Amino acid sequence: MLVAKELDDEALAGKLSRNVWFGRVGRTIAVVFLVLAAAWVPGAAWLERHDAARFNSKVGWANILALSVGALGVLLTFMEKWRSARYPSKEHLDEVAERLSDEILRGEGSQLARLLATDRLDSRPAAVRFSLSSPGRRVKSRASSRTVSRGGNLGDVTEFFLEQTRGRLVILGEPGSGKTVLARSLLVGLLQKRERGGNSSEGGGDIGVPVYFNLAAWSSDLDAYEWLAGQLAERYRLSREICTTLLRRRIVIPILDGLDELDSEGIGDRALEVVVKINDYIAQTPGVRLVVICRSGSAYYGRLRRGIRDADEILLKPLTVPQVTEYISMHCPKGIDEEAWSTVFVKLRGSGSNAIKKLLCNPWKLSVAVQFYLTGGDPSELLPFEVVKVDGRRVRESQDDYSSRVGSLLLESYVQARTRLHATKRYSPDVAQRYLRTLASMMTTGQNPTSQIVLHRLLDLVPERAFSRTYKYSFWLMCHIPFLVYGTVNNFGFFWEEEGSWSWLDIGIFFSNYLLLVMLIARVGPSRARRPSRLRLERLRNPRALVIVVVGILFAILGGVAGSFKPWYGLSIGVLIFLGSLLIALGDSSDRASDSGPRAPLRYDIVYGLMGAVLAGLFYGIYIGEMIGFTGGLLLGLLAFSGWLYSSSAVHYLIAAYVTWAKFGLPFFVGRFLDWAQSAGLMRISGLSYEFRHGELQEFLAANHDVGDSASFITRRNGRRAGLALSANP
Repeated sequence: MLVAKELDDEALAGKLSRNVWFGRVGRTIAVVFLVLAAAWVPGAAWLERHDAARFNSKVGWANILALSVGALGVLLTFMEKWRSARYPSKEHLDEVAERLSDEILRGEGSQLARLLATDRLDSRPAAVRFSLSSPGRRVKSRASSRTVSRGGNLGDVTEFFLEQTRGRLVILGEPGSGKTVLARSLLVGLLQKRERGGNSSEGGGDIGVPVYFNLAAWSSDLDAYEWLAGQLAERYRLSREICTTLLRRRIVIPILDGLDELDSEGIGDRALEVVVKINDYIAQTPGVRLVVICRSGSAYYGRLRRGIRDADEILLKPLTVPQVTEYISMHCPKGIDEEAWSTVFVKLRGSGSNAIKKLLCNPWKLSVAVQFYLTGGDPSELLPFEVVKVDGRRVRESQDDYSSRVGSLLLESYVQARTRLHATKRYSPDVAQRYLRTLASMMTTGQNPTSQIVLHRLLDLVPERAFSRTYKYSFWLMCHIPFLVYGTVNNFGFFWEEEGSWSWLDIGIFFSNYLLLVMLIARVGPSRARRPSRLRLERLRNPRALVIVVVGILFAILGGVAGSFKPWYGLSIGVLIFLGSLLIALGDSSDRASDSGPRAPLRYDIVYGLMGAVLAGLFYGIYIGEMIGFTGGLLLGLLAFSGWLYSSSAVHYLIAAYVTWAKFGLPFFVGRFLDWAQSAGLMRISGLSYEFRHGELQEFLAANHDVGDSASFITRRNGRRAGLALSANP
C-alpha cells in the first residue's frame, strides 16, 4: 500500500520507535511505583504499628516517592499518546485511509446519482467527451514509451487520469458542460479501483483516497495544508495531525471544485491567490495527485496569470447529435416516446437547427429537457415556433424570444423535479418552491439587489421600514429583560431581602449607569455592516493585540493590590479586566471565508458573544454591586450581559430571520433551508455566501414570484399553452 511505502523512511521510523520507547518506559514506571506505594504503606503500617511517628514518616515518604515517580510515568505515557497523534504509525494510517475511502464512496455514489437525476435518481450520464485544451500536444504513457492521444470520454476518465496525465488535471468547460459530473465520476472510479486492488492496469502505482473540496470556502489566510486538513478534520471527525499526515504522505487526492466561484466574473484576485497556494502545495509535496475544476474562457481560467503547475488541462466538448438522441432514447421509455421526440430528432439532423442544437448539446440543458418531458411536457415546445399574425402571415420566433420561452420551460421543470426528488417532511415541493421564489424576489427586487445571500448580512434583504420597526421592539425588550428576569425569579423567593434602602446617591449611581449602558447598546445595536467575530490565537502576533493584553495585565495587578479595595473585590475586578482585554485582543471580525462553510461565522460569533456577555455581566454586576448592593449589581449585570449579546452578529441574524419569517413567509431557520437547497442542486456555496446555481434560475424564480403555490406545474404550463397563438414550425 502507498501508506506503508511512504512511512519507511528512516527519520519517521526513528520517531515512531521513540514513541514506543516513551510508552513502554512510562507504563512501566507508573505501574511499578504505584504498586510500590500500595505495598509499602501496608507493610510500613505493620512493621511500625507501635511507633506512630516512624509510621507517619514512612507513609509520607512512600506517598511522595511513589506518587511523584508515578506521575512521571503518567507524563511519559501521555507524551507517547501525544507524539503518536503527531507521528501516527503506518498501520493506523492504513486503517484511517480505508475507513475514509469507504465513507466517501458511500456518500459520493448518492451524490453522483442526484447530479444525474432526471425525474428520479439515476446513474446514466450523457456521453460527455473531453480533449486536451491545447490541440496537438501528446503525452507518453506512464507504463510504456508509446505516445498516446490526449482525450477521452466520461466512461474512461479514471484510466485517462491514471495513465495519460502527470497526476494533476484541470477540468475546463462552459456552464452546464458536465465538469462536476466528470469530476465526481473520476472520484467514484478511483475509489472503486482502489477497492479492487489499488493498482492501475499498466502499473501506475497505488491509488490514494480522492476527496472532494469546494474551493469557494477557502480562507485566503490559510495555506493549502491548513485549509485541506481543517476540511478533512471537520467533515470526517479526524485529528488535524492525522489529516496533515495524510496530505503530506500523498494518501489524499484533493479534487478541488469551484475555482471560478472565488471571484465575480472577471473581477478579483482571490482565484489567483488560491492557484498560488495550490502550486505551493504541489512544490512541497512532490508527486502529489490532484484535480481542479474551473469554467473555461477569458473571464475565468483564461484570465489567470498563472495556471496549476505541471497539470494537464482538458476541455469538455459539446455533445454531438447522435449522443443527444442516444441520451433521450436511454432515459425515455420505448414506443410513443420516440414518436413524441421524432420532430425534435428530425430538426436536429436538418439544416438551420442552430438554436435547438445549442440547447440540447449542452449536457445540463439536455438533462433538464428530459426532466421537462418526464413531468408532462411536450418535446415539440422545445422547437422554434412561428407566430401567426393578424393578417395571416407566419413570422419565425426570434432567437431572444425562443431562448426566453424555452429557458422558462426548462427552468420550471428543473425546479419541479429537484424539489420533488429532494422533498422532506419539512420541505415539501410546494413549500420549497414558495421559499425559493420569495428568496429570489427579495434578492432581485429588494432595495439592495444582489445575487448572494450572506447569513450574517441577512438584514440586507430586509426593507428599511420593517428592519427599523423590529429593531425598536427588540431594543425595548432587551432594555427590560433585567427587570423581567429579576422580578420573575424574586417572585419565587430565590433572593434574600437586603437590609436598608437605597439612598439618593445609590439611585443616581444606578440610573446613570443604566442610561450609559442603554446609550452604548443603542450605539452598537443591529447594523447592516456588522461583521461576526471569533477567537483567533494568531492575533497575539499583532502588536496592537499585545498592547491590549499588557494593559489588561497592568490593570489586573493594580486592581488586585490596591489597598482601598477588599481583596476579593480588587482581585475579581482585575481578573475580569484581564480576561476582557484578552478577549478583545483575540477577537477577529474580518469578513472572510471560513474553513467550515457559510454558517460557521455565526457559530463562532455566538460563542464569542456569550463569552463577552458573561465577562461584561460579571464585571458590571460586581463593580456596581459593591457600591449599591446586590440588587443594583444584578440588574445592571443582566443589562450588560444582554446588551453585549444583543450587539453580536448572531443576534442580528436572528432579528433578520424573524423579519423574513413574519413578514415574508420564509422559514425562521433560513440557513438550514439554504443548506437543503444547496444539497438539492438549486443553490451553491461561494465563499461565505449562497447563490442560485445559475443566474437565470434566480431571474426566473423572481419573475414568477406571484404564481400560486398550489397550482401544479402541468396546470400552469397548459394554461400558458392555451393562451399562445402559436403553431409548431413543421
